[in-house]
Amino acid sequence: MVKKILSIKFKFLILAFVSFVFTSCDPFDCIVPRGPELPKKKDFYTGANREFRFEIEAEVKNQPNDDHYDYYFTLEGNYPSTLKYRREGVRTLVVYGTIPQAGTYEFIATVSVDNIYEYYDDEDDGGLIQEDGDDLCFYEKSEIYKIIVEKNYVEN
Repeated sequence: MVKKILSIKFKFLILAFVSFVFTSCDPFDCIVPRGPELPKKKDFYTGANREFRFEIEAEVKNQPNDDHYDYYFTLEGNYPSTLKYRREGVRTLVVYGTIPQAGTYEFIATVSVDNIYEYYDDEDDGGLIQEDGDDLCFYEKSEIYKIIVEKNYVEN
């Protein structure tokens, strides 16, 4: 019985060590993963030649102070050049524009984050420190979204 318990503890220690080495994050901090998230809503509807605007709000999952991060957004994929995007506020991606032709346009939105307090010491001298103080398990997240443009779209 004692050997079995020691064997289980040894296996757990090996697993924790391997997790730490290969994820570069403390395995105990990553039991509940923390990192940027984008909403799962995938489809946005609009009409051809109509101005539209929609928002995608990012967050840092399982982190109560998610406004303590700088959020950076990129879009990639099959979308017309008339589609524009910008960051609004701290963590909102705004996509807007007019699409002249009906169809389905798919794109990938990616958010990456940096902790704005990560490199600053709490001391009065404001000196820089080189420690990772945010304990995030990942710093980037992507989701696939669609804009469905209908020729005779009627808004609900």
